[in-house]
Amino acid sequence: MWRGLKVAWDGDSINFFAEKLCVFCILGPDTGKDTFFVRHAQRWHNKPNQITEEDITAANSYQGRMSAEVGRRLQRLQGLSRLLKAVRPEWDLFGTKQQVWNDAISHVQKLLTGCVGVRGVAVATATKVLHLKRPNLIPICDSVVMGRLIQCSDSTNNVERAMECIERFRTIGGSQENHAVLCKAREHLRQVLQEGNAYHGLSLVKVLDSVLWVDTKVEYWPLLEW
Repeated sequence: MWRGLKVAWDGDSINFFAEKLCVFCILGPDTGKDTFFVRHAQRWHNKPNQITEEDITAANSYQGRMSAEVGRRLQRLQGLSRLLKAVRPEWDLFGTKQQVWNDAISHVQKLLTGCVGVRGVAVATATKVLHLKRPNLIPICDSVVMGRLIQCSDSTNNVERAMECIERFRTIGGSQENHAVLCKAREHLRQVLQEGNAYHGLSLVKVLDSVLWVDTKVEYWPLLEW
């Protein structure tokens, strides 16, 4: 049963989880163009250890707000390929065991620090691009999500607060009860969408990220089919 699902953590919660995931898809439908979610769905054929022009375009379609020059600076970041290779594609934010995670998180922080060190690239922008490269591991840490999870809405270049947000994501999605809700919501989404829709490729990290965003936007709640 997918209706009325709930994700809860530390005295906070999201009700009607699957319904809000559907609202997110309604607000930004897959039109078949090279948008953020189309690029997301192509992740396994997406040069995992490079940031391409297509990645920049896709992130900008999701309010990445990078100029052409900033995008080029990010692509030319010294050691970028090495930093990306160190963050292994098979690592999973919710499923990786703690012993492995202790190593993984240090590499994620180094990668994010390098990207945010590029002039014109903020935490939100960097994580929108990096989520495309590692969709099962790196969530989008924008002001909405960080404000909800760690009460920090202004973290333009604060990598430490972004890492705190990522750790909170792991805690929430890694609990057995919440993980089951994320899986049920995604399965419902796949059942109602046509085959080939880019949203079929949503990672569980993006499922949680998307619903966190919708849950703060009460103006969209009338779209919920209660």
